[in-house]
Amino acid sequence: MASAAAAPAPDLSLNGLVKSDAALKDSKDFVAQLTTFNKVASDASVAACAKKLNEVKHKATVVDSAKAAVDLVASLIPQNASVGFGYSTTFNEIGLNDMIKGRADLKNFRAIALAAEAKNDWAGAGAARAEGAHADYFLTSANAVSEDGVIVLADASLTRVPGVLSGKNVILVVGANKVVPTEADAKKRLHDFVLPLESARVRVVFKAPASAINNEIIVRAASPWSPPGRIHIIIIKGQSYGF
Repeated sequence: MASAAAAPAPDLSLNGLVKSDAALKDSKDFVAQLTTFNKVASDASVAACAKKLNEVKHKATVVDSAKAAVDLVASLIPQNASVGFGYSTTFNEIGLNDMIKGRADLKNFRAIALAAEAKNDWAGAGAARAEGAHADYFLTSANAVSEDGVIVLADASLTRVPGVLSGKNVILVVGANKVVPTEADAKKRLHDFVLPLESARVRVVFKAPASAINNEIIVRAASPWSPPGRIHIIIIKGQSYGF
């Protein structure tokens, strides 16, 4: 007898979650935020954001496509480096996760953590994620980046924040949909727009009722004791990725 076809993977994109999650569809507040925070920033706004990020001693690079972003990240990570990264819908959508998986030379702490989780080795998974925060390169996305040079991001379980704060070399990849005018807008985007979407994602993936902003950072400038450009923000102009 033929085996049953495997169920299709759930659509964890912004559009997929908006269509499938009843809590999002029934929330007038979220629908209003969707109109505000799902816009692709203009090229002028992206350029202003990159200029300010560079002025505060980060490194900002604007690219034209997802492929250009992935190719740039690949060129930045040398052979035999160690890498850690927090979950990112953006990375799934642009193919960056696949690029990292294809680099057999890299020590991939996220892959090590996921392998430990598959064996219910939660202590081993936690240790791998902690090591990943101090890897040669830590990769993730941001929840928002403002034209006044502020980076805002959060997590629920220390998968992103520690690596951004203490990673030797941090690479953040964002679509132009995450560029907003001010720090206040960036905070609002995180709390009023990103959190409901992330809660919808964890309802699918982890069968949990909601996510939480347990750890939040606001990075206004590079540390004067860190090398300039420790945090490298790559912005894909004209495109929307992740949420």
